[in-house]
Amino acid sequence: MPRHMKNILSRSLATFILCYALAATAFGDDNTSAEPQAAPAQSEQANGQDDANGVETAPAEFDDSPFEARELPAGVGEVISDRHTLRARSAKVYLQGPAVISEKREIGLPDGRARLVVQNIPREIDISSVRIASDHDPALIGSSYTSGDLSKERLLRAHTGNSIYIKPDSSASDKDWQQAQLLGFDTDYLIVVLAERAKTIPRQAGIKIAFPQPSAELHGSPTVELDLDSQRGGSKPVTISYLSGGLEWQPHYQIIRSTEDDQLRVKALARVENQTEMDFRAVDLTFVSAANPTSAAASSNLSSQPTTKPSGLTGEAAGDGRAYSLDDGQKLLAGRSYNLKLDSFVVDDGNTSYQLHGNAAANQQSGLEIKAIKIVNWTAEQNLPSGLADIYTAPDLQFRQRSKLPDTASGEEVSIPVGSSEDVTATRNLAHPYDRPIDAATDEIEWEIVVNNNASERKEVTLKEQIPSDLPAEWEILESSHETELETANTAIWQIELGEGEQKTINYRARINHK
Repeated sequence: MPRHMKNILSRSLATFILCYALAATAFGDDNTSAEPQAAPAQSEQANGQDDANGVETAPAEFDDSPFEARELPAGVGEVISDRHTLRARSAKVYLQGPAVISEKREIGLPDGRARLVVQNIPREIDISSVRIASDHDPALIGSSYTSGDLSKERLLRAHTGNSIYIKPDSSASDKDWQQAQLLGFDTDYLIVVLAERAKTIPRQAGIKIAFPQPSAELHGSPTVELDLDSQRGGSKPVTISYLSGGLEWQPHYQIIRSTEDDQLRVKALARVENQTEMDFRAVDLTFVSAANPTSAAASSNLSSQPTTKPSGLTGEAAGDGRAYSLDDGQKLLAGRSYNLKLDSFVVDDGNTSYQLHGNAAANQQSGLEIKAIKIVNWTAEQNLPSGLADIYTAPDLQFRQRSKLPDTASGEEVSIPVGSSEDVTATRNLAHPYDRPIDAATDEIEWEIVVNNNASERKEVTLKEQIPSDLPAEWEILESSHETELETANTAIWQIELGEGEQKTINYRARINHK
């Protein structure tokens, strides 16, 4: 016998002595107990066979399980709430999680103490955030959570000292089951009392193990257990709320711009990721435009009853963000990404402006013609959460660019780039070489920028010249043919008005101080 098995037998000797009397009772006092126990033939489905784990639930005739009744404190009953008791579910989803889940279930509770076992929940919940409210007036005494702890090893541990059933290999018939007393186990061997003898049985791939009944303390899926003390018994609606990871959302916009009149058709979407490993069906969703609330902050938003919010982009205040709701029940299947429509609207009274961008430190731009970026501006009539916006042009629905729409309250101005335009162009020319040094740490540069209005109407243009933010340098404008201002430490801007077909030339000289 291997040395490590001798050690296991030595450690299990005391257990064996205590269990021998139990084994004698279980197997009988005569020699018939030494013969293999014939188990009635059962289908694999009836036996609950799991070939991957080599674990089976014993046939129903094996009824001597010590786990038929759950061990609960005196006077405490157990109530199981599965998916069949669920009546409604809502979720308040934050930008980067968590989500506040609120469920309404129909549950019958007794007067006084009971243990409520809640099934059909997400895999990642914060047990400290669980709240319960109902006309039972339940006091929450304690709670526990598992993401699913039913396994072969846990079943063996739960049955140590009690009866199990073994079959030598998978090819054996159902009549070859043998009843044994489990004394101990490790990854390689089982130590059992079989035929009134302690034996070690290798846990090779072929051996099958059956348990009279799974332990009620082990759960094969995410489960919450709540110890309650209720003032009033009966079947009543119960609301259970908790924080769950695995649900996140991001605002996203699809904007279709008409090339004829610059009308915008805007669709606001919630891009949702369901990584909870649970399917949500007919769930009422509220999206909060606040990122990463702490558990404590989100817990303060836990409601004992699901709340109804105005739908669409009404965007009521919610902590540091706004809440956007979908009242109709939605379906979010596990592992999928969704685009859910929040609202849609048309902007037909916006005005346009143009921006030209140049790199003052890039002499390779000399002689190049650049196109202006077209900007559409309008006054928001909705609360718009910050998000990415994909720009398309009609009627061909050709993708133009991805922009960023800033967080905007109703009544504020919105400005969003919608693509490049040939209506306004510019040619940049370096008037003097870039490498004209003043000293070892200082250069001067002079640009001539010719701006053209190629359209048959007046245009407003913003010229932005900048040193890249990753360049360790500072600069100042020494001379300019037009009024300028520094927008940031590395960006200078000029505001230019151009009449129909007009051309203007901007000259400026700048000093760059290298750090």
